Amino acid sequence: ANLDLDAGCLWKALDQDSDGVLRLEEVGKQHAAALARFHANFGSCVAAWEALQAVGERDESWRSDRTTKYAPFVKVLCAHGWPGAVGGLMGSASSAPDSSLNMMLCTALDLRGSGLVMLHDFQWLDSWSPPEYLAADPDPEAWAQLRSKMLKVSGGQPLAAWRLLLDTHDLNHASWPEFLAASRKVGFTGNVGGAWRHLDADTSGSISLQEYDAQSADLLASFKEWIESNFGCVEYAFRTMDTDGSGAVCFSELKRSCNRLGYRGNVRQIFEFLDIDVEPGRRTLSYKELAFLDNWVPQVEADDSASMSRSPRGSVAAAISGSVAARDGLVRQALARPGTALG
Repeated sequence: ANLDLDAGCLWKALDQDSDGVLRLEEVGKQHAAALARFHANFGSCVAAWEALQAVGERDESWRSDRTTKYAPFVKVLCAHGWPGAVGGLMGSASSAPDSSLNMMLCTALDLRGSGLVMLHDFQWLDSWSPPEYLAADPDPEAWAQLRSKMLKVSGGQPLAAWRLLLDTHDLNHASWPEFLAASRKVGFTGNVGGAWRHLDADTSGSISLQEYDAQSADLLASFKEWIESNFGCVEYAFRTMDTDGSGAVCFSELKRSCNRLGYRGNVRQIFEFLDIDVEPGRRTLSYKELAFLDNWVPQVEADDSASMSRSPRGSVAAAISGSVAARDGLVRQALARPGTALG
């Protein structure tokens, strides 16, 4: 595809965990979720093809041993308990499936965009090991249990748990590998995939602070806005608030500055949230604990497609969705080799 894009920018936007490897779930999240659910439902995809074909042949809706159209494929899938059948979402045998899950699966399998699902599409799908969360259902109870464990090791502070365990690089998002590592670190043995899906409701492949704890995100965003409005940057704010020149800001210094310059948030709470390097008998904020705010970008809900297209990731998504050939090519490359390293 002839896309007028900066390849490095495209890679950076798609490689969410910055590990130098591009995976299917990073390239096409919704399609990957449909494929993972199919994989979980039917196990071996080649064996699934043979079983589905046998059923299809009995009612003459499946006329080839190597290819089939979307509608008969979905009809047979739903007869085998495929989730797309729930709520009457399946299209008729003479038309394309009308549920988003069905269409996602079919278009993810249909490499050439020909309206056909083929046997060899199943063969390469068997080489993929999807991450646990893709086929999981949201599990709020699992998240509550995991969150409790995280808070125990972070002094009961949600923001401390976020920064110490999940977003260790202060980028305002946590990836699945980071989430999985944090779960293991706190000794959680429950449904990690379900806990992730509870937070990542849009299957974006990452979790923001807003999704993790909206109250913490709102408080932090208000404090960042106050700093930028009154000081311009964290460094100048820190030097101004550190009135005794100790190299640290105590609560009274923070409160005095906030009161003088009209910060209306909960000063005690923001102090507790930011003070993640707690030392016995010494509660102060270091520059290191505040510096991340300069690069931290609060999550902004986009109300229209124009807003989405203004962000780097939105531009990439729009470009990919505008070219079926580009999307399918990237998806096939990611699946043909479970990890594709940047050369």
